[in-house]
Amino acid sequence: MRATEILEQLLSRACEDPDFRTRLLAEPEATLKEEYGFAVPDGMKLKVIEDSKTTAHLVLPPNPQLTMDEMRAVSGGIGGVDDLSAGSNSGDTDWQNHPIFHD
Repeated sequence: MRATEILEQLLSRACEDPDFRTRLLAEPEATLKEEYGFAVPDGMKLKVIEDSKTTAHLVLPPNPQLTMDEMRAVSGGIGGVDDLSAGSNSGDTDWQNHPIFHD
């Protein structure tokens, strides 16, 4: 069964079964595990929200922007924000001093 089919089945049941809907809203992870054997991966949280006649929800994907620590980790510490305030020329970075750029 494809994910879209499972989602359609889940939404249909939530509309037809008030008890299931209540449990799904209150404890989505436990409800999906008990009813469908679906386990949410460790470190991930599942939240079920309900639209109303006057409120709709827009769900955005995770923010793709990296934090400063993540940028430093993937760049090997080259060209961090701290480098911009160092020295008299605010455009300089310390990339020239990084070990991988020396023989």
